Amino acid sequence: MSGWATTFADATKTSGRDHAVQKYIVGQFRSDARLDWVAATRRACVIDELKWKHFKQHQPALLQQNHKALWRAIRAGLSQATIVVIDPTPAREAALRLIGQGDPRDHAFRDALDRAWALQILRETLPVRVAERLATEWFQPSFSSLAFPARQQRRLLAFRADDVLSDLLAGSSATRSLARHSLIFAGRAAASMPIDSDRYVREIETPEWARRGSLEEEFQTKRVFDVELPGSLGVLNRAAAALAEPLRLQTPWIGGARETDSREADAIQAADVAAGVARELLDAGHPLRTLCGRFEKVVHNGTPIQ
Repeated sequence: MSGWATTFADATKTSGRDHAVQKYIVGQFRSDARLDWVAATRRACVIDELKWKHFKQHQPALLQQNHKALWRAIRAGLSQATIVVIDPTPAREAALRLIGQGDPRDHAFRDALDRAWALQILRETLPVRVAERLATEWFQPSFSSLAFPARQQRRLLAFRADDVLSDLLAGSSATRSLARHSLIFAGRAAASMPIDSDRYVREIETPEWARRGSLEEEFQTKRVFDVELPGSLGVLNRAAAALAEPLRLQTPWIGGARETDSREADAIQAADVAAGVARELLDAGHPLRTLCGRFEKVVHNGTPIQ
C-alpha cells in the first residue's frame, strides 16, 4: 500500500452489561482491498446496506450450496481486514489503584473513577505516550538525542492525557462517559497510528540518512471512519501531524481522518462485518491469537501483535 492510500473503518464493542469489561473493536480495510463481495452480499440478501446484524441474520442462507462461491469470496475478503482491539480493563484497574476503592453508588466516586479511567486509557495511545515521555524525560541525558526543536516539543506536549481529554470533550456534544470518549479515541488512534511508542522514538533517534521510511506510510494514509465521535477527528489529525513532523517525511504530510456515512462506502460496510466477526469470536471466549489466524493484522491496546 502506498503512502497515498486510504483506509476505511467501523467499530463495535463486545457484549455484556458491564461496560468496564467491554472491549472496543475496530475493523479496517485498505482502499486496495477486494470488496466486490460487499455488493454481491447485498444483492444476495436483498438489502440496501450491509451491516453485521444483517450479515449474521442471512449467514445460514449464505452458507447454502448455491452461494458457495460468494461465501469463499466473503471469507477471503474479510481476511484482508485489520482488527484493533482496545481492552479497557487494565486501564480501569490502574485507575482504581490511583483513587482507591469506593462505593459505586457514590456519584463523586463514580465521577472520579470515570475521569481517572479515561486518562489511563489515553495514556496507552501513541501521542499521549510520546508527549508524557517527553515531559518526564525532558532533562534526562538519554533523551537528549531526540533533539526536538522547541516548536516541535511544544506541539507534542499539547497531547498529554489531561489536554487530550479536554479537547475530546470540547469537540463533542455527546452524553457518553469520559471513559467512552477515550475508548473511541484510543481505537481510532491505534487504527491510524499502529506504532509502538518505543519504535517511534527509535525512528526519531535514527539519523535521517539511515531511516528506512517505515513509518511514513502510516502517517500519510488518509483515514475514514463511520460516524461515531466527530469531536475526535480534530484531535486525531493534530496529533498525527505533530508526530509526523519530527520524522521529516520526504513527502508532505497528507494524512487526515474524517467521518462518513457507511452507506456511502462499501469498505466501511465491510469493516462493520469484520468487526462483528471479531466481536463474535471474542464474545465466545476465543483468545487474540484466534483473530490473528483470521485477519491480516491485529492491534491490541495500540500495539501490533500481527
